[in-house]
Formats: sequence, C-alpha cells, structure tokens
Amino acid sequence: ELPDFHAKDTLRLVVISDTHGYERALTDTDCLEPWLFINDTLKSAEEETNTDGIQTDLCVVKNSYLLPEGDILLHLGDFAVDRGGTARQNALDRFDRWLSLQPHPVKIVVRGNHDPAQVKFSLSQATYVTRP
Repeated sequence: ELPDFHAKDTLRLVVISDTHGYERALTDTDCLEPWLFINDTLKSAEEETNTDGIQTDLCVVKNSYLLPEGDILLHLGDFAVDRGGTARQNALDRFDRWLSLQPHPVKIVVRGNHDPAQVKFSLSQATYVTRP
C-alpha cells in the first residue's frame, strides 16, 4: 500500500524512461502510436499541415493521468527519437510540451545515450541532467 500522497513527510517519485517519442502513450490512451513512417520520413500521427501550412494537433490531450501522482517526475533517459533534422527537433518540442502538461511540480530529465547533449525545456522548465 502506498503512503498517503498528501502527508507532509512523504516524497513520491514517479520514474519513467526509454519513451523514445512515445511519452503520450503514458497519459493519453487515444495517442498510443504517435509515429508513422511515410516515404522514409518520420511524421507524427498527431500532426498534419492544414491548407494554410500551419501544423495542427490532431490528437486531443486528455491527460487522463495514467502516471501516478507524485512530487517529482523523473525521466531516466532516452526520450529522443533516433532520427535527425527537423523530425528530431519536432519530437523534442513535443516531449517538452508533454512534460509541461504533467501535474508533477518538479520535473527532472536525465540524459540517456540516445539523447542530445543540450536541450532547453522552455515550456516545462524541466531540469536536464547531462553528467553525474
């Protein structure tokens, strides 16, 4: 049995890792497959370009919070997708947006071997740890 989440002497860590672009599957059951390979190009199933050339989000984030409540959300590496260029940057931006929607007051991301050396999580304000 878990301790009372609201007790003053309790610190609850929520630990995840190796999401590789599938982080939304942890919190949104309608978005279990975020990536499609089309003509050897990595595209997000949640986005398409409308007639004005603007990226639109096709998947409504429900935030049903399949992750447990906690004080700290720890991602222990390998959040990035194994692609380059704009596909990788778009995935990093989506990861930051997803982090920003999580209710955990503190978010810490530890760099994994697939992750970039430097990332600024401007939306989520997550702390990025790149060295021991």
